[in-house]
Formats: sequence, C-alpha cells, structure tokens
Amino acid sequence: MALHVLALHGFGQNASVFMEKRVKEITRKLRDILVLQALDAPHTLPYDPSLRGWWVYPPELWDGRGETIQALAEELLKVPDFEPLGFRESFEAVLAEWSRGGYDGILG
Repeated sequence: MALHVLALHGFGQNASVFMEKRVKEITRKLRDILVLQALDAPHTLPYDPSLRGWWVYPPELWDGRGETIQALAEELLKVPDFEPLGFRESFEAVLAEWSRGGYDGILG
C-alpha cells in the first residue's frame, strides 16, 4: 500500500513545476510505495502569475520583480524577522486539502 503524501512546492514554483522538475524522478522510482499530490500555493507572484508562493513579502523588502529575488534573499539574511503576508490563507488552504485527501504525511 502506497503512502499518500501532500507536497508543498517552493517559492517561485507551482504544483506542476514541482511535480515535473523537482520530484519527477523520485516519484517514478518510488511509485509502488509513494503517491505525491502537490498543492498550488494561493499567492501568485507579481512578475509571473503562473508562479506562486505560500506568502508574499512586504513592499519594503521586495519590489516584486523576478530580477530582484537574489536581493530579497540577501535582505532577508539581514533582518531579524518579517511579517509573511498571506501566511494564514496558505495555512488554511493546506489544512483544507489535508482534511479532504486522506494523506499520510506532508513534504515541503
């Protein structure tokens, strides 16, 4: 019996990109024991609406442009904390999917 796992993609991806480019090979190799079901994050990214994030960053940290993501990462290393905008919405989406799916675990 295969484990049914809810998979959460990374920032700047979506469920399709994650399944096709990040975990395709491992899901093929483990197909008899693992079923991954990826969930799209609810927040689209300003520079490409097909890509998503589990939260967004305040404008004082990031201007929303794809070419400034590295600068965002460097800025995040300097600040002690930040308010992840939209995190509650993402958390609720994950909980809703979890309650529907009969999952054995979460990856991500």
